[in-house]
Amino acid sequence: MRNKGFYQYNTSPFDGKDMGAKYVGQKIVAINKEKLQKASEDRIHLMVVNRDSATLEYMEFTGDETPFTTAMFRDKWGSEKYYWLYYFVWNPMKQLEMDLLGS
Repeated sequence: MRNKGFYQYNTSPFDGKDMGAKYVGQKIVAINKEKLQKASEDRIHLMVVNRDSATLEYMEFTGDETPFTTAMFRDKWGSEKYYWLYYFVWNPMKQLEMDLLGS
């Protein structure tokens, strides 16, 4: 579960940089409302995976974006490609909890 100090939720662990990930500055345009709140509380970084080309893009969520009702988003160029959201969080207490649970 651990990825260089970050915990990854609902995915299998890997290091995106080793897979040629690039950082982009675009805002997320759609996100599950409950996950949005959780991301805001935990200061989570969102990792976005393009399902069609398997390219990785990272976007930092600051809590300022408007909540939407879906957990996927369409890119701003309207390519009709959808993306799954992956959540990373640096949280020392969560790390301790997961270490104790053997996760």
